[in-house]
Amino acid sequence: MLERTKPYILLWSEAALPRLVPNHASHSDVTNIFHRYLKGYIGEKKVDYHINFLRKKFTILRGITLKNKDRTFQIDTLILSNYAIFPLEVKNFANQITFDSDLNQFIRNDGETETGFRHPISQAEAQRMNLIQWLDEHSIHSIPIHYFVVIANPETVIKITGDGEAKKRITKIVSHGEHIPQKILTLEKHFESQLYRKINHVQLGKLIVKNAHTKYTDYCNRLNIQLKDIKPGVKCPACKEIGMVRHREKWLCQKCQHTSRTAHIPTIREFLIIFGRGISNRECRYFLQVDSRQLATRLLKSANLYYSHKYRRWFSKDIPYFLNKL
Repeated sequence: MLERTKPYILLWSEAALPRLVPNHASHSDVTNIFHRYLKGYIGEKKVDYHINFLRKKFTILRGITLKNKDRTFQIDTLILSNYAIFPLEVKNFANQITFDSDLNQFIRNDGETETGFRHPISQAEAQRMNLIQWLDEHSIHSIPIHYFVVIANPETVIKITGDGEAKKRITKIVSHGEHIPQKILTLEKHFESQLYRKINHVQLGKLIVKNAHTKYTDYCNRLNIQLKDIKPGVKCPACKEIGMVRHREKWLCQKCQHTSRTAHIPTIREFLIIFGRGISNRECRYFLQVDSRQLATRLLKSANLYYSHKYRRWFSKDIPYFLNKL
């Protein structure tokens, strides 16, 4: 079972937003990115809680990204059973949402205004077609794929308007997260009774994970964010104030007086995530606000980084970098 991790764009905006100068032209963009992806991540985690009940019987993959000949696509949650594949399109909307089956519209009502969004069922159907193509490219055919649109917030009111078969279809597809396990188990029982061909979901899961595609975007370049736009300084792990000072082999927060021996480590990681180019000794001294080259080297070594003599920079094995920036 592939555990869910924060998407790169959330990690990036989480690191960049507290340090980005308030008057930067892209400040509102970074703020919107952070809140949008944090909301999505929280919603997916809520749904994870419910589908964890299936983990002993099925293979569950979370936040998986695949690439076929045409495009890269991401599926919020992918459940592989003995007879079928169940992609979940997770939405974390509050208040009231409406699926209009006559006009094929999706509308959110937040209590004050109504706002239209891209239809989640259309998104789920597109992901289904992408997944079918990916499976075909790997010589895997004829596996039933049944997607669900999952509403993460149990307090969200779901309305379905319209008449006829379209309304019935939406009712079968859209559900709060707590009902998804039972829906999947019911379908699984049906497939078994109809003598559907059994699949090795563990083996299929390993194949998908092996071919998972990780896509990173240079957001600093896209949003024109430079080093001068990012506030340097060690962040206090207690109060989150930026600007701890080095004092007797420790970091001291001048705001709350908290001390730490390791506060430089997450600060260095923030630099690596924000800029995606590793970090030089000079950049480390600037970002940690220390003067000694020897001290900077010692702090970099303590952060579990490796040094590239080719680029004369320090890198982390689990944080991406962009070759065009080296």
